[in-house]
This record gives sequence, C-alpha cells and structure tokens, in this order.
Amino acid sequence: MLLRARILLPVTAPPIENGGILIRDGRIAAAGRWPEICAQATGDEIVDLGNVVLMPGLVNAHAHLEYTGMAGQFTGANGFAEWVRSINASKQRNFTHDTATEQWLTGAAMLMDSGTTTVADVQTRAGAAMAESKLTALRIIPFIEMTGVISRKAPEDLIGEADSLLEPYGGKGGYSPHSPYATTPGLLELTALRARESGRVTTIHVAESNEEFEMFVHRRGPLYEMIAALGRPMEDCDGRTPLQHVDKCELLQKNTLLVHANYLTDEDVALIGGSSASVVHCPGSHAFFDHEAFRYQELKQCGVNLCLGTDSLATLSSDNGHPPELNMMSELRRFRLKHMDVLAREVLAMATVNGARALGLERDCGSLRPGTRADLIAISYG
Repeated sequence: MLLRARILLPVTAPPIENGGILIRDGRIAAAGRWPEICAQATGDEIVDLGNVVLMPGLVNAHAHLEYTGMAGQFTGANGFAEWVRSINASKQRNFTHDTATEQWLTGAAMLMDSGTTTVADVQTRAGAAMAESKLTALRIIPFIEMTGVISRKAPEDLIGEADSLLEPYGGKGGYSPHSPYATTPGLLELTALRARESGRVTTIHVAESNEEFEMFVHRRGPLYEMIAALGRPMEDCDGRTPLQHVDKCELLQKNTLLVHANYLTDEDVALIGGSSASVVHCPGSHAFFDHEAFRYQELKQCGVNLCLGTDSLATLSSDNGHPPELNMMSELRRFRLKHMDVLAREVLAMATVNGARALGLERDCGSLRPGTRADLIAISYG
C-alpha cells in the first residue's frame, strides 16, 4: 500500500510536504517526498489521504486503564496521603471484576480515539487484562503492580507471580513495584536483579509528592504516618530522597521508567542523568495535585530520555469544562502551555519516539522510518 498526505511528520526527521509512505507486510518500506516514493511502488494500492498530517501513533508511557471509572471522584486539594486513602477505599467498595473490565475497555477506547496506539498499562488484575487486551487494537504493554506492604507477601513470591502473569505476553511488559513508600527495599532490590536477568522493563512511581519526600528525608508528614500505621518497616526513611532510595536499591538503571519525578534535588537530577533511566511526566496528574514546577530543562540537559503519560482518570481534572478523559493530545497541550520555551518537535518526541525508546519499542513504533511498523495516525490539516 502507498499512502499520500499533505504533510508527513516522521518525528525523527523534519516534516515533509507532499509526503508518502510505502507499506509492505505491515512495516514501512520507504518514507519521503511523494514523487520519489511513487517511483518505488509497483502494483501497490494507492490511497491519497488528502489534507492531513500523517504521523506516528502516540505512545502513552504510563496509564492505569482499570481506573477509568474513577473520573471526577477525588480531589488533590486535601493532600497526597488523603488521595491515597480515598482511592483505596473506592477500590474496596467498587472494584469488581465486571466494572473493572468495562472501565478498562472504556479507557482503551478513549486512547485509541485520541490518537494513542501504544500504552504502558499498570495492572493489578493482569490475568483479566490479558483477555481484555484481545478486544482492542491498542498495543498493550503490561506492567504488573507489586506492593507487598498490606499483603505481607515476600518479594520472591511477588516476583514469581509477576513472571507467571507476564508469560502469556512473551517479551512484552515488565514489573511495576508501585513506589518506594508502598514497597520494601527487598522488593526493589529483587526487582532490579530480575529485570537485569530477564531484560524486562520496570516502571515505578517515584518522587511523586512532597509528602513522599518528607517521608524519606525527614521521617514525618501525613504519608509517613499513614504508611507506618500499615505496619511497613520505616528504617529505610533515613534522610535519602525517594530517588536516592531507588538508587540505593539498584533500580536506577537502564530499562527503568521513573514515573512523575516531581520532587528532585540537584543530586537526584544528576543521578538520573547518569543512569540511562527514563522519566515519564504526566502533565494532567501534575496539575491535579498542583505540584511544584517539573524540572524539564535540567533533566534534558543531563541527557535524560523524557516521555509523557496520562496516568489515570483518578488524577485528572475536567478539561476546559469537559469531563476528563484519557487523551494524549490533551497531555501534549497541557505540557506545551506550561513549557512554552520547549520546541514543539521536542514535545511531540516525548509522546512518540521517546516513549517507544523507554519501552524498548523504538524499532516498532514512535517514528516513521523504514523498518518500523505502519503504526500511523492522520490528523486533519488546517
């Protein structure tokens, strides 16, 4: 098949006016100016898409599809610990298999409808999500959530369960030890080791809130009190920042996605820069909690691979009066409005090739280059 568009946006190369893409066996065989691509096509079906921008499908580097039904239920105004209490209470009341399945599929449809083709989905019900993923064309990269604080499960058991749940996905997906505060050092250390052995990707919420920072650095605050009351050993709250805690557990490594990273010291930024880990920023969630400014420029200057994600609808407010939805285009707009000094091509890369790179999918998606999959979206031009 041969596709023509007014503008071809490869992401990894400058835009091409009057562009074309030649597709063979589901992958891009050639991409460039229309006359040149036409000359390479012999007997291929030609589709003129007209006045559109043809670009890679968006890559959502962090989401919780199963929480789609929690839209509008919570507020971030009462602090992070109170939000954690509220979401856990809601899950205990309403999180049945049927409702979670329905909301998972609703979230997947929202992403597809707004241009996302690949999503890193954190799952607490991975067995069910495996069946649900067959009902959507969205490329699902599953991450199995692990905590162990309440269940008191040993790290070895949690990793073993995760490996079993990931097996049907082949090489896709990986581990999601929830956060430094919701896990123990033993789980983080074992996850780091298993990730290195298996080559799987790890994603972890870290430095998300000021309350998490206070917990680890100052042994105080609402989150510290809440987690301590759950019986979690607190000896690891020893003056290190949450990011430094992750580094001590050897999880600050290649193929690790650090989600949020809102509260970082200069030392933290330097540590990430020297680690080859990626950072996933979630602009909607960031605004929901009114966090301090995200340190984009400092992280970029350290060479960090920066990506965008939606997080879940439990941390999104209405968008210009409309009900919140999982929409990477909205996340691009939110980021751009907060960071007007960042070039548009850099912002777009965060939602395409950078996310693909973080997930180990750069050869499949995130850009329009020969060899990548024909993973495309078309947007009306003008």
